[in-house]
Amino acid sequence: GAFRSLRLRDLIPQGTTTSNAVEYTKELLFTNNAAETAEGAQKPESVLTFELASAPVATIAHFLKVSKQVLEDATALQSYIDTRLRYGVELRYDNQILNGNGSGQNISGVLDSGNYTAFTPETGDNQLDSINRAIEQVITADYAPTGIILSPADWHAIERLKVGTSDDR
Repeated sequence: GAFRSLRLRDLIPQGTTTSNAVEYTKELLFTNNAAETAEGAQKPESVLTFELASAPVATIAHFLKVSKQVLEDATALQSYIDTRLRYGVELRYDNQILNGNGSGQNISGVLDSGNYTAFTPETGDNQLDSINRAIEQVITADYAPTGIILSPADWHAIERLKVGTSDDR
């Protein structure tokens, strides 16, 4: 069967829990008031505030009806079915990471409102220029970009970009 080689969950740190929710802290505000200070003078106070956040643990599951005799007679088939069922869960998990809307049993995915900062491409820029500008914005905000998520169609369109008619760079 077909298996997707790159997955969104590979970009996100993973952990385990026995709870139905994971609590974590989010930085709300950092005001850096660090300044040169004379000896004996009062040092300026910076501000750092956090908020407690919680994310529900979602269950993604499915099953397949297979006779016990088939599973006992063909252990390789049992292994293959197990692999495909796990892969189906992983595909759904990747979809939730990107598109989950946070309602019902859905997780709040990257594209859910409030989970991303919109990027507006500059007029005249090609796709590669836009990615470069987005990376620049992340670095300028003092973050380190760890991955770029593109559809295969967008990535292959970028690979076909040429500098000129006789230049295949």
